[in-house]
Amino acid sequence: MDLLLLIQGIFNTIFSKINTLFDFDFSNDVYFAFFFSFLFLITIKLMQNKLHFVLLTILLLPGTFFHELSHLLVSLILNGKPSSFNIIPKREDIFNEYGVKIGYSATLGEVVSQNIKWYNAFFIAFAPLLLFPLSFFLLSFVNFNNFNLYVNFSLIYLSSNLFFSSIPSKQDFKVGFYYKISSFFILSIISSLIYFYY
Repeated sequence: MDLLLLIQGIFNTIFSKINTLFDFDFSNDVYFAFFFSFLFLITIKLMQNKLHFVLLTILLLPGTFFHELSHLLVSLILNGKPSSFNIIPKREDIFNEYGVKIGYSATLGEVVSQNIKWYNAFFIAFAPLLLFPLSFFLLSFVNFNNFNLYVNFSLIYLSSNLFFSSIPSKQDFKVGFYYKISSFFILSIISSLIYFYY
């Protein structure tokens, strides 16, 4: 019982902050939807190396598409000169020191930009973060009293995908902080704006 109260308290804190930041009016249905989204994300993460590769890519396909699309659009806007857009997954098996397969690493998509410079690298690399508020925006439409059940769970599934895909990859971090001085300068400006605005 204490654990449930703790989880509820954590969710209440998260949603109150999101309401403040994005002016979303979340109902109790959205709390329920967020719980399902959270379970979906945790399940995918824990079973990432155990799920069949094809099943994993299908489950995460909507998020992969929007993740790479965000890179592409920001690259176009900031003169990154994107040259390719790919959501065809690539798989590489992982073996331990004894040559026994212990899992695999997956590259679910890729956008190649030919003009990564100090002024656009950070924004192109971390463009998927824009999907984070979008995922919560979709959850705000969940209504288990009026909407069709399939519509609600489709929204939950898509929102979970967007939330999962809003997390930058290791490659995104490498590109984003390649120009360290400009990256930290941009971060300091963004942090200052958030601090003074809110």
